[in-house]
Amino acid sequence: MDKVKMNKIIEKIIELSLNGMPYKEALKKCIDTYQSNQCTQKHSQVNFIIED
Repeated sequence: MDKVKMNKIIEKIIELSLNGMPYKEALKKCIDTYQSNQCTQKHSQVNFIIED
């Protein structure tokens, strides 16, 4: 994880915390979102070629 992505996650955690979400819940949500985004990005890079 690079520094820019880490900063974005930290900013989002702070934003959610300030909006009333408990810190631990915000942290878990952001980590889950980050991991699912990583998974989606990895799979979207795969190109399938169907030949007849």
